Amino acid sequence: MGRGLSDLAKFNDRNTVLEGKINLPKVKMDIAQMRYLLSLYDSKEDSVVAPPEALRATLKQLAEYGSTWKAKFEKLNQELKKGSETVHTASDNNAHSMYNRALYIRPPPAADHPLLTLCPLNPKLDIAHIENDYNVKGVVIIDDLLRSEVIKELRSFALESTIWSDVKDTYQGAYWNAGFTHPLIGHVQAALRNKFSFIRPWHLTNTWSYAYDNEEDQLKMSNENQGIFIHADEARVNCNVWMTPDASNLAPKRGGLIVWPRKPPADWSFDEYNAMRSPGAKQKVMKFVATVTPVKIGYKFNRATFFDSDFFHRSDRSKFKAGHANRRINFTFLFGEMSKERIGVHERKSIK
Repeated sequence: MGRGLSDLAKFNDRNTVLEGKINLPKVKMDIAQMRYLLSLYDSKEDSVVAPPEALRATLKQLAEYGSTWKAKFEKLNQELKKGSETVHTASDNNAHSMYNRALYIRPPPAADHPLLTLCPLNPKLDIAHIENDYNVKGVVIIDDLLRSEVIKELRSFALESTIWSDVKDTYQGAYWNAGFTHPLIGHVQAALRNKFSFIRPWHLTNTWSYAYDNEEDQLKMSNENQGIFIHADEARVNCNVWMTPDASNLAPKRGGLIVWPRKPPADWSFDEYNAMRSPGAKQKVMKFVATVTPVKIGYKFNRATFFDSDFFHRSDRSKFKAGHANRRINFTFLFGEMSKERIGVHERKSIK
């Protein structure tokens, strides 16, 4: 493998892991993913060609090295349970070649494969109804968005590819500038623009996937993943698709998305409506949306939520089964730039 692939995560400008440092949740995800890959290849349940022996040896080495890391991280794990921010500790020479690297990326299908030649969207979608709901409410829920074979391939790409380089406190992220690229992802976004008039005027500005921590010793407060705090994104249309089967969700009434149909004022900065690093920023946002009734979208496999990306939103707290294949995974597509004419609230009609 060339330097460009092996160092992909290391040089990702979103990567919060410093050179020579390793992080507990990331280590656990890496080990779980390596074990998943080994079990997948050993069982030969997939048609993808097995990795070369050198890669197989690296995956096995990382999985076995996990026992050494586990003892090293016991103290840090206690700090995480106390509610501290993402914690890193000193690495060693044995970790550099394995940790947080793009060791393997699932090969894409051939260019003439039906996955890439047929429309990836469910042919039974009621386009007119979807567009009317979005234009009136600014939020629309679409069940079974993708063809079954399409979501199966995208899910396999996410589970197998070691592209999760953005380390957060409750999840790991993969972005299109650091490995989250696949011909089928491009095919899906093009189909969305082609089918829906409320997306058509806007180009794709970003796409990512988040895989949420689901091991009990990694979760805070009632053994649940607390999700991502309320925020607004810099785009016109946000499309969020859930990739994990419903059977993995141990709390079916939770795990989805909450949207407040209210936009940040035009004079708010990115830090005020998204990053919220300033003292009191989170409290300011919660006060701002306190008078708005939120829309709560329940979790469902292959369910998509399209909404005005200026709207405040957050992922709901979740509790999914342990194990790499059970992680709550979402794909997000952002289209267009955030509206520059935001003045005050800019609310849509109330959503029933």
